[in-house]
Amino acid sequence: MASLRSSSIASLASYNVSDCEPDVTEGTFITSFGQNGRDGNDTFGSSTPNNSKTTSSQSLYHDRNIQDEGYRSFSPLTPAESSKDYFPLQHVSISTHELRLAGDTQSDRNLDIPGVDSIKGRHRMGMQALFILVVNSVITITAIAFLCFLWFAHQGNRDWRNIMVFGYATRAVTISTLVIRSSIGFQGAVCVAMLAALSLESNGIKLIDAPAVSVMRLGMASTWDLLFPMIKGISRTNSNYRYGYPILALSVFCISSLLQLSSTVLLSDVRLGSLPGVTVQSKPFYDFDYDTSSTWWPGSEGWSFYQHISYPAISRATTWLRTPRYFPAFAEYAEPSANQSGIDDTGVLLRGFLPFTEPQSREALRNFSGKAMVLDARVSCQRPIFNDISWAYDGASVGNITGTLSTTTDAPMLWAPKRPIPFFCQFQPIGKSFAICQVESSVRTIISDERRIAGGALLSQFANTSVSQLQAKSADDIAPPWGAGYLIINVSDGPGYETITNGSSASSKMDYKEHNEWLEVGTMQGWHNYTFSLCYAAWDTTRLSVEFSSTSNRTEPALGFDLNSSIYSYTDILDQLGHNPNQSKSEERGVMSMTKPQSWMPTNDDALPFQLQPFVRAQSDVAGLRSQVEIDWSYLQPNWTALLFNDPITRSMLPPASSSYGQVIEADPSISGIFHASMATKGSVAHALSSVITVLSSMAYYDQFPQFATFTSAEQVYFTAVLYPRSTKGLAALIVVLFVHFVLITTVTLLFATKTRFTLLGNSWLNITQMVNAETVPLLRESTMSTDVAIKKKLGREGKDDAGARIFELGGKVQIRAVEVRRRRDFYAAPMREAPILSRFSAFEIVQIWSSHRPGGLAPGPWRTRPGGTE
Repeated sequence: MASLRSSSIASLASYNVSDCEPDVTEGTFITSFGQNGRDGNDTFGSSTPNNSKTTSSQSLYHDRNIQDEGYRSFSPLTPAESSKDYFPLQHVSISTHELRLAGDTQSDRNLDIPGVDSIKGRHRMGMQALFILVVNSVITITAIAFLCFLWFAHQGNRDWRNIMVFGYATRAVTISTLVIRSSIGFQGAVCVAMLAALSLESNGIKLIDAPAVSVMRLGMASTWDLLFPMIKGISRTNSNYRYGYPILALSVFCISSLLQLSSTVLLSDVRLGSLPGVTVQSKPFYDFDYDTSSTWWPGSEGWSFYQHISYPAISRATTWLRTPRYFPAFAEYAEPSANQSGIDDTGVLLRGFLPFTEPQSREALRNFSGKAMVLDARVSCQRPIFNDISWAYDGASVGNITGTLSTTTDAPMLWAPKRPIPFFCQFQPIGKSFAICQVESSVRTIISDERRIAGGALLSQFANTSVSQLQAKSADDIAPPWGAGYLIINVSDGPGYETITNGSSASSKMDYKEHNEWLEVGTMQGWHNYTFSLCYAAWDTTRLSVEFSSTSNRTEPALGFDLNSSIYSYTDILDQLGHNPNQSKSEERGVMSMTKPQSWMPTNDDALPFQLQPFVRAQSDVAGLRSQVEIDWSYLQPNWTALLFNDPITRSMLPPASSSYGQVIEADPSISGIFHASMATKGSVAHALSSVITVLSSMAYYDQFPQFATFTSAEQVYFTAVLYPRSTKGLAALIVVLFVHFVLITTVTLLFATKTRFTLLGNSWLNITQMVNAETVPLLRESTMSTDVAIKKKLGREGKDDAGARIFELGGKVQIRAVEVRRRRDFYAAPMREAPILSRFSAFEIVQIWSSHRPGGLAPGPWRTRPGGTE
């Protein structure tokens, strides 16, 4: 078969073309079937010319399989053959390396390029291109890994937090995308060089674009420079890749363009948010400097009595009469109470005050480690037992009730006296209101018997005693229980004037009903209803070393105002105080969490003066302070009542306080509103009273803050408003685009390794010298100072403006030669009897090369005149 192929090719090369002259130009490759082959012989010999105008025998050498890329062209028909049967074939540019140009010297034909077939892919790519592809891929993947670290690292990572807090997030993103774009740019240049080689060796391009595309194989061009030459070269070929390579180039161009927006896309994920900042050390003030210079009685375990105790308190009215300016954030530790019938208990409820006066500091605080003032806000309520009560109403707006009461049941840490507790409380008998009446509080003196006349107390978590110890006669080593007792009166409707008269005893006329922690008392008429609940509050404070923390910053609530109903809204305040069942976490409520210490007991250095009640409670006495400077043997004054109205109409019925209405005050509307709103929302009198105690204590604490002189060494971490990644859409888009980029690079690299043979990437001389041949030398000589437009016009005048160009190995030389593509049916056809010859070749391409200096006097043929009159 090999000998048949060689003899057939040699015979076909001597075809007589005297009958017609093909329409050819310089560098045109035309495949012809000789007439001698039409006899059906398998072997073709040298033919005798039919006339004097014959072609010289063209030696076609190298017995190799010619690559079939769909390119076939045939000689024009003679007039005698015009009536015979033919089948049309297209003439397409070729990619053979077995052919030579007519006019090449024998030395050129004998010249061979050693190792052309043995050059491996890595050698054709070159070390520089391989280095760029591999190293820049590693750099790009590293940059993506760093971006993933910025996007997905935990806030606890110190390095990540430092990058964000110090404002390096945007810089890190910008630098990373710059590195990615640079790496992709280098790889894109190599990709363009490989696509240029594929275009020259497989598809072909227009001759006018050949110099530019050849130089692109150096790897110094953009995809945009190659895209249009490849698109224009589609018409130069019928190759299977005529659309594939331009599509690859277009894809690489689109990916490169999209990656230019990588910084913008990633920065769209970076938004303003709060992150933990760096640790700050400070020495905040958090309590008074108490004057304890005169020791009266030293007790055991660090507890001592003092003859005089003073602290520089600012003179204020009781907090019940003042409107809170703000509702500061606090830290909280809570434990639920055990369910006990007839008792409403908040459970352990400790709230720490943040030692900062600026709301911004409290709102942005994330961690606090140091000493702080802690409030025990636990409240426990139950039904009272009335032993003897008397109602009094003198026709004014305030009535009173007197008698004695006792507790119903024991509660955890509740110390209740064995005897009935006397009380005198007042209420507003018309409309709906609440009255909070202070009953007898625990009195602490060195005379143990005086302690027994107190009205009971709820022990604080800070007390160094137990309920059983409070019954002891010796009290020198026992911290006083500062818990206060309150009788809560809920007036649902006022009694009639005929029912209660001034000084009348109404015990026999009352109807008692028990409702959990409430005792309902109604008149015989049935529509005058009062409910009572006996509540005990721990209401104690101490100085402790604490740890406060939070996972998010917060906004301190404020009083809202409903314009439609003209009343205040307490929703945000109640959320902070824990009345919203849908907000179980402290962060959702806008408060911090307090870590439980090993002991709630203060150390000797932190213990407050033994007989001094907490100043926040003293400032919140319904009766007001008896002394603003010296508070000794202090306790809440019993039988004082605060009236809480939620209805402006009911409030207007109460005349201003005067001597005739002694021991009663009207609480500030904001305090009343909080209590009423809490009762309406949660329905728990214990939580409602605890909320009021928290608000009153907080107001008293921060009112006196300028007078504090005791400080602590503390460490704080604040939330800082910084830019950091808060979305992943941009990063995901970038990763997808980069994945497509790597797929394209891999595809182009594999195609280059398998489809090219004559390109050495990055070699300047090779890319230039492959353009030098008999066709281009005149152009090169004349174009030293010519523009591309001028060269294009020159080619147009010569009829070569539509000529194509491809790489061929011709006579041992690898050159980029012109190829003119013709699709004229009347010029390119082959007789049907030639089909058996065609069928013998699996990859059949035969080219007869016509030099620019054709023998004169060729017989006229069916050619067409080109524009401009040239043939």
